[in-house]
Amino acid sequence: MKRNSEGLPAFPFVMRIDDTKQITMKKLIMMLLAVMTAIAMEAKQTDKQYFPVRNRLDVTSLDGTWQFKLDGDTDWRYLKVPGNWETQGVKVPEYGTRLSETTGTYKRTFEWKNEWTGKDLILRLDAIQNGFTVFVNGHEVGNGQSAHTMHQFNITPFVKEARNEIEIRVSSHSKYWRFDVCDAWSFTGIKSSVELFAVCREANLRDVIFTSKVNEDNSADLAVTVKTNGNGKVTASLLDERYNHVCDMQAVTAQGKAMMTANVDRPKLWNAETPNLYRLDVKLYSNDGSLLQSVQEKVGIREVRVEDGKILLNNREIFLRGACLSENDAIEGSAMSHLNRRKQLQQMKAANINFIRFAHYPLDPVVARLCDEMGFYVCNEIPFAARGDVYLKSDPNVVDELKARAKATVDRDRNCPSIIMYTFGNENGRFKSQDSVLLFAKNYDPTRLRGLPQKKGEFITSTKKPSPYVDVICGHYANDGVLADAVKHSKLPIVNTEYAHSLGTAFGDLEHKYEIFRREPKIAGGSVWCYQDQAVLTNNFNQQNQVQKGVRIDSLRYIDSYGINPVADGIEQRKEGADGVVYGDGYPQEDYFLLAQVYTPVYIDEGIKAPHTAPEGASIATWEAVVENRFNFISLHGYSIEWQQKQWHKVIETGKIYLSAEAGEKETISIPVNKEASHLCMQVLRPDGSLCYERSVKVDKLTSRQVDKLSDSETSNSSTKSYSSSSKPLSFGEGLGRGSAFNLRVGRPLEIGLDYRRKNLWYPYMLSPSNVKVKKRKGVYHITCRWESGTKAKNYIDGEISMKQEKDGTTTIDYILTPSDSIGGKFLDYGLTISLPAYYTDVAWLGQGPYSQTPDKKAHNNYDTWRLHKNDIRFYGNRSEVELMTVCSAHDTLTIYSDGRNLLLENIDGKIQVTDNKVVGTYASKFKAPEGKDAKKVGVQTGRITLKANASELVNSIFGPLKETNPEQPYMEVYGK
Repeated sequence: MKRNSEGLPAFPFVMRIDDTKQITMKKLIMMLLAVMTAIAMEAKQTDKQYFPVRNRLDVTSLDGTWQFKLDGDTDWRYLKVPGNWETQGVKVPEYGTRLSETTGTYKRTFEWKNEWTGKDLILRLDAIQNGFTVFVNGHEVGNGQSAHTMHQFNITPFVKEARNEIEIRVSSHSKYWRFDVCDAWSFTGIKSSVELFAVCREANLRDVIFTSKVNEDNSADLAVTVKTNGNGKVTASLLDERYNHVCDMQAVTAQGKAMMTANVDRPKLWNAETPNLYRLDVKLYSNDGSLLQSVQEKVGIREVRVEDGKILLNNREIFLRGACLSENDAIEGSAMSHLNRRKQLQQMKAANINFIRFAHYPLDPVVARLCDEMGFYVCNEIPFAARGDVYLKSDPNVVDELKARAKATVDRDRNCPSIIMYTFGNENGRFKSQDSVLLFAKNYDPTRLRGLPQKKGEFITSTKKPSPYVDVICGHYANDGVLADAVKHSKLPIVNTEYAHSLGTAFGDLEHKYEIFRREPKIAGGSVWCYQDQAVLTNNFNQQNQVQKGVRIDSLRYIDSYGINPVADGIEQRKEGADGVVYGDGYPQEDYFLLAQVYTPVYIDEGIKAPHTAPEGASIATWEAVVENRFNFISLHGYSIEWQQKQWHKVIETGKIYLSAEAGEKETISIPVNKEASHLCMQVLRPDGSLCYERSVKVDKLTSRQVDKLSDSETSNSSTKSYSSSSKPLSFGEGLGRGSAFNLRVGRPLEIGLDYRRKNLWYPYMLSPSNVKVKKRKGVYHITCRWESGTKAKNYIDGEISMKQEKDGTTTIDYILTPSDSIGGKFLDYGLTISLPAYYTDVAWLGQGPYSQTPDKKAHNNYDTWRLHKNDIRFYGNRSEVELMTVCSAHDTLTIYSDGRNLLLENIDGKIQVTDNKVVGTYASKFKAPEGKDAKKVGVQTGRITLKANASELVNSIFGPLKETNPEQPYMEVYGK
């Protein structure tokens, strides 16, 4: 509130009595009363009185179109609320602490409603980035400086029984704005809903707190605490999904508070696997029995606690398969629509995620309610991120600010059963102020767990000497040694609130770390960083030199993950936001499917028994496997395995197995296997028929001798339009014979995960031959050449290639790669590369697929026949265990076989490049460099590649008719590829 020089509230009028203008006593008294009322209202605001519960029928939404202008502008424009300035063209998006100080004003009107008469009118602001001041009809009614928490103001003294104007001045910088910016795009504006609701002035509900204790026999003790302004009688009813009354309670308030209790013998408990919700109806009556206020909340009966180093929910240990989630959409910014939020959570559910860490602030209130309904465990984070450590070090008032943020977070979401823990800040240093806030939260909401997310150094200290007010140890990116040390010393459960940082496609730490988590009893799981790229749609002209750091949609649009140059030293260096398993607009990366496979709650065990030998004369053997139920609460009733036995592409047997293992148990399945089958494909389906997990195993394998022996004389008899085999021999054989089609791969294209690690890598990664010499003797081409590094003259590899082409279209390529004695650097991929003519459009292969496979990223692939168009978004990468590959055009097919069985695919300028990959490096993570092989240790490499044209019998028997596939091509370019 603005004040004059005397310290009294300043109003847009001046009281003056002189000889020319007199004021009546009645008017003067009314003016004085208005001033006193305003002073009283301001005092009430400082109490931070919230009304987190309200009857939705009484809510008036102010969402929609507001007038807006930036300071310094002369004209008003129109902006959508909720919405961000950056996504609506007001200002250029800025990243992290590079957020410049900008101020703008929102304005709109609302009409008085008769039903508000005699009531207090409350303005609710769910989140405004970052600082703001609110005016109603020109009067200042309150302000806020926390970007992600709820604020409420009683605006009754300032509202007219007519048309009213509300004005909100928003600044990108507030007093504590660094607490609210993270390693992400820093959006600005009114990002969540704006609402009005009225409460009875005689008495009203300030808060309703629902808690439950689950007993060993699964009965539950319930408590409903009601806080009121004024006194009266309160009732509370718990209703099931059919609106049957489960229990009814009543009490009379005393000193603005009442507690009601009940016991329920056989409640439907809430957990992420069975998210049972009840409706809680609370009514407040006056002393004469008149209904003053009624509110409804959806609640769940559940209890979370820590015991013997384990997290228990409803007296059962739970395991968290998690991901960190921020409000950051490339199109909608932080003001995501309800439809988009639900779609995002449905996508996370399909990826077998059961735990979401709100990073690094409480998300829009609708998200926790959706998690209640859909079944997720949630870590709600109190917003004071590490960029604001300067306040923790030097501001004596910071504890009050942090307590206010903690209180606002708890007040808003405390009845959400999905929220099982609070974390406080993110990777802050250790300060005494944190313990003060933890103690406050422990007393204010003792029903949930508490943790301090820590970087590796503080994590080590915390495991040995944790804060006395935490229930879980929260660590980030601990290596194997640190994890082992933490498990040894910690007496509390460990939740890795960030792990396996997915920078670009560098998600190689997931499988290994998750295996450790599953193995160690003290580790209760973790959340990968992170779910969605922190990105924003920008104009392409800003991104000409930053293709590794984002996604190019077309020639005009670019989904930017912080690639704007120049960046001053020490300011957000290497803090790019391309760190999700889905892109910035929600489109899934291949790492999304990797996460889904690793996180499966229904696992077909690695200890698979080989097929039993069939009795003599029989065509059927038996195959057995162990299925593990990794759910914590539900059996596998309703889950099934649909299986197919294939003879390469052809399905020869199918079946379905219904599962029944109880939570945490295993069961054995048996499948009869036809001796003609080459492999067995299995899909675990959820009760609704959606895919949960898939697995395939080989029963037989194709050998190079089969390639050599199969005849090429027949053509396809299929009537389906497909690729046909020509009668001509290998059409580009002369090109190979000249040596011009042979390149040498010595690495990978630079992307965000390699951009700052290129020092020891060979660049360019694809080398063309020099000093090519070709001799032809007795129909055999003998080629010698050298591939030289573009940076160091002593780095080179000599090649000797012999190529023999038979009349039947078979070409055999034998080669020797000899590095120089003084060679240096490191190879992430390495091998002879054949550049195919541009008319080849598709690739099919028998082996692991459909995604790229490296030693640290395997789980998303399965053995089968696969097909990809060269323009597909997932075309690039190494394919493992390749028994046979064929490339296709509208005129012919070409089969490729390599003894090494690692074939790397890439599309360069429209030409398919096939590399006989001798070194397959890892992708690792942001904090762990990819592992390749030192060039000095690679040594001499030999190999053989067999190419066969017109092998129609082979191609059709393995792959079937090869139709041209439609490429999955949502973008022009992804992370530089």
